[in-house]
Amino acid sequence: MKTNKRLIALFGTYSAILLVSAIIGITVLISKSEKEVETLTETVIQTEYVYVWADIPATEAQTTVDNRVWIVKEYNEVIGVFSEVGELEQVIDVYVKTLPEADRNLLREGIRVTSERQLRALIEDYSS
Repeated sequence: MKTNKRLIALFGTYSAILLVSAIIGITVLISKSEKEVETLTETVIQTEYVYVWADIPATEAQTTVDNRVWIVKEYNEVIGVFSEVGELEQVIDVYVKTLPEADRNLLREGIRVTSERQLRALIEDYSS
């Protein structure tokens, strides 16, 4: 009888130790997974300049007197200002290859400008 009590006590002790070990193991795994989540690195994507123009109706501000339209685009590796019909009106001595990729893409497609104010601002932005 004494042996049975010892076996039961021994079995209970080993069961308790096994249970505590399992709980500690699970706790360690959970804490490691939380630390891994905390150590994730944040990626910052640097954006390049993108020009967006909002046209204001002429009744609110006299921005377009003669309703002219210009296309600013790449011309012989520099920037050219073209009339709406495609005539070269001005060359800006800024090499397109020195500009950020987003600007180069815009200039390849051509930037449509509908006011002299916008045109001056765009030329100033690229010249500085």
